[in-house]
Amino acid sequence: MDQRLQRPPTLPEAVATALRGDIEAGKLAPGDQLQSEQELARRFDVSRPVIREAISQLKYDGLVTSHQGRGIFVADVTERQSFRLDANAFDDRQKLSEIFELRMTLEVEAAALAAQRRDQSHLDAMAQAIDDMIAANAERRDGVAADASFHKTIAEATGNAHFRQFVTFLQARIYASIRAARHDLMQDGARAQIDVDEHRAIYDAIRTRDPDAARDAVRRHLTNAAADLQLINGGA
Repeated sequence: MDQRLQRPPTLPEAVATALRGDIEAGKLAPGDQLQSEQELARRFDVSRPVIREAISQLKYDGLVTSHQGRGIFVADVTERQSFRLDANAFDDRQKLSEIFELRMTLEVEAAALAAQRRDQSHLDAMAQAIDDMIAANAERRDGVAADASFHKTIAEATGNAHFRQFVTFLQARIYASIRAARHDLMQDGARAQIDVDEHRAIYDAIRTRDPDAARDAVRRHLTNAAADLQLINGGA
């Protein structure tokens, strides 16, 4: 029997959907700057953290890019990823399991490279993502944007643009499933703390430039994440 992994949209997801619609309809063209966080918060009558999480979703979809000190801009069509996966794959547990397996294989090796090539800016971004996850847990938000930011930073720290692009692509496509798992984490304070600890272990391995420990930490974390999604029978 087909098992669906669907939940009602969150506020960030609803805002992201609205902005995505503006981009796809041509109301926002490539190169156009999005309104500021404050202006978007007023437009949608939501908080600025909700706007930040919605923008993060659009970034991971490759629809917008950020420029330090300038703002958020609609990405050029030629910069968007051309690799495609069957949309139905994300509603089928077996296919989603295969996609998650691909992600795990890629990110385990990315972590090893990151441990060797990272710089302080990558460590700072990872530490900030962990702080954001802790805050999300305390506020009973899913924190999926912070989680995705953490893993995207690992890919960036490899210094290999293909890792960054493909990890970003895969994360964007399983975003809803990650959100479902993190929603369940909010109901289990102990598991939420374990999730934070898993990210800290990855951070520590990369900080101390230990590729083997980084591989092990990411493998353990993603195995447990797959278990949370009921894609495997149990965690590591």
